[in-house]
Amino acid sequence: MRIAIRAVIGAGLLAGALLLITAVPQAAPVRVAEFAADCPASHRAPDDPIVYPGRPGNSHLHEFFGNRTTDADSTFKSLRRAKTTCKPRADRSAYWVPVLLDGEGEPIDVLEATFYYVSSHEKRRELRLWPPGLRVVAGYDFGPPGGAARWSCRGSGIPSDRSIPRCPEGTPLELLLNFPDCWDGERRDSEDHHEHMAYSVAGRCPKSHPVEVPGLRYKLLYDSLGGADVSLSIGADEATLAHGDFFDAWKRPALRHRVRDCLVKRVKCGPDGKPV
Repeated sequence: MRIAIRAVIGAGLLAGALLLITAVPQAAPVRVAEFAADCPASHRAPDDPIVYPGRPGNSHLHEFFGNRTTDADSTFKSLRRAKTTCKPRADRSAYWVPVLLDGEGEPIDVLEATFYYVSSHEKRRELRLWPPGLRVVAGYDFGPPGGAARWSCRGSGIPSDRSIPRCPEGTPLELLLNFPDCWDGERRDSEDHHEHMAYSVAGRCPKSHPVEVPGLRYKLLYDSLGGADVSLSIGADEATLAHGDFFDAWKRPALRHRVRDCLVKRVKCGPDGKPV
């Protein structure tokens, strides 16, 4: 009798559990205006198609991500025709930063490279795409308060800083780089490669750069704990002044879809452009 009762009770509990499971609604999309592109490192070269176009070897050594063909002669058309390391494949853009060097001057590998497209604008429904082939440099001594580039130690809880820290064991060095999210509405580039863009303040663009466009954030994880011996390939005198370059080559339909369905609707999306 006890066995039968237990069986009935067990069956009842199982049925109840099944009812609870079927009654649980699907999780709502995370309310963050963001989509991502995962773009592992592609190659290194002393080229810069934004600052030194058509002049191979004139730049300091760069780490290139995404487009596999980026060099001094790259153009919007050449990038659009080339292959990419990115997921999604619709992102043929070129991303690059100075190479991080160890104490012996050897390049340090980037373990992860994720590029986040975001928006903190008050009126996201007015968000527009930047012009095809936009070129922009972020970093150095221009950018938002505190600088556009920050170093940190992943998982350590140590506040980010403009200087390269020495990270505790198990917390690799990470670079965070923020690009501007306001455009002047006219130029794809400018003489200093950043004057045509500006940063929003409290969700609003300045009158000089009234067009709201997606912001871009680099998040690079290095095979290093940082420290005083680590430097950037731009030279010892500027070893901690990180910067980065972006040369757009997105396929427009894919970019438009992500801006509309992720940024405007304030949904966190993955590389496939779908909610995560």
